Amino acid sequence: MLAACTLRRLLHCGEWIGSHALHISMLHAPDFLGYPGVVEMASDHREISRALSRAGSPTATTRWPLSGRPAL
Repeated sequence: MLAACTLRRLLHCGEWIGSHALHISMLHAPDFLGYPGVVEMASDHREISRALSRAGSPTATTRWPLSGRPAL
């Protein structure tokens, strides 16, 4: 039971980190870098925006075999 609770907490924390990384890359980064929006920022900084938006994707793809439910 302890292992299941620990795994659930780990997956929850991974989703939380991914959500915050996406929030930072899409909403705050354009303001910090002086762009009017995410589209203009992504055209100049493709690699940075891709890396930030993929920050939480490993937890989403590993959740299926671990939890028994598909990632939405």
